[in-house]
Amino acid sequence: LLGMAYYFSRKFNEAIAEGEKTLTMAPDYVPAYLWLGMAYEQTNKYTDAVAILMKGKTKTSGKNAKLNALLAHAQAKSGNISAASSELDELSIRAKRGYISQYNFARIYIALGEETKALECLTQAFDERATWLTWIKVDPAFDALHDLPKFQELMENMNFPKN
Repeated sequence: LLGMAYYFSRKFNEAIAEGEKTLTMAPDYVPAYLWLGMAYEQTNKYTDAVAILMKGKTKTSGKNAKLNALLAHAQAKSGNISAASSELDELSIRAKRGYISQYNFARIYIALGEETKALECLTQAFDERATWLTWIKVDPAFDALHDLPKFQELMENMNFPKN
């Protein structure tokens, strides 16, 4: 959890150090793959982000939707739109068979530069009461949306304080 705190505090190098240390001690601890991958991505270490998220995905046999979404996000940011789209397609198929939070789709769409779709998914995530939405204001992955009226409306609906 310290890696998460560093990530949301935008102390990405500390998040990386914590994630790497955690995985040395507990290589099967899946949340460390999430936070480490996101921190790598925020420091523009896309190759490392994709590699660690792929490794995390194998630890869960590809069944962790959050990992799939983070992997797609990192792939899109690295310029591998084809791989990101494949992950998006895979999640879309899985969502027809069971619950996948719209928050995960929003994360992929924002990386693909599809802000309107990302905001639609975030609105649906609000309606479904998605847990990860509580971090939306501090998650750097969504910084590009902060000034948009639809995002501001979402913040108001969530009763977040204005900046």
